[in-house]
Amino acid sequence: MPGPCSISCYASSPPSSCCLVKVSLASCAQSVASPLKHGICHAFAGEALDIDLSDFINRLYAMLPSLAIMADIETTPPTSFKSSSAAASPRPQTVSDMLFRALHLVFTRRTATGASPHWRSAAFAKRLLTASLQWPPSTATRAIAFVGDLVERDPKLEALLSTDDRSVNGVYRPDLDDPQLCNPFGTNFWELHVLAQRHWDKQVAQAARKLMGFSTS
Repeated sequence: MPGPCSISCYASSPPSSCCLVKVSLASCAQSVASPLKHGICHAFAGEALDIDLSDFINRLYAMLPSLAIMADIETTPPTSFKSSSAAASPRPQTVSDMLFRALHLVFTRRTATGASPHWRSAAFAKRLLTASLQWPPSTATRAIAFVGDLVERDPKLEALLSTDDRSVNGVYRPDLDDPQLCNPFGTNFWELHVLAQRHWDKQVAQAARKLMGFSTS
């Protein structure tokens, strides 16, 4: 089953890979949103509810390389493609829209001590910047801005903005789909320099340069 969404494209057999990605993203976003909503209701009732979103987060992280080479990531889907999680949206959501909706749900701080661990923020930031080398300008700019938000929330990520030699433990493993095991602090955000110096779109290059100059000090 594709998840809690209604997808008419499943009437054809077999479904396209593009359709499968859309279904997976819609399902992932809805799966994250539902327990969060349920947890808020319990909080108002005075009950404590511990929600483990690790499976959903790892699934989203594993999808990023495939999304990086998705040619129609910004294409508005046909009206027949509908997700129950986007019922209130004024227009059909693109894959890019669903991706960033899921990302915001994952990294939204739900309690005073509920910040994402450093390794998770760094791993997602690294994969998003790598994907930005392939994405069209609008999605690339959104990704850079999202990474900027992660860096602002977690000062430890600021070290990854520098390309200077530094002492690190271990090696970055981009081939691993587990953000906890890939060791993102074994590398840096070199993609920003490529985007800033060589990207043909001025807004993307400007966004990359702005993030490169970020400092919490």
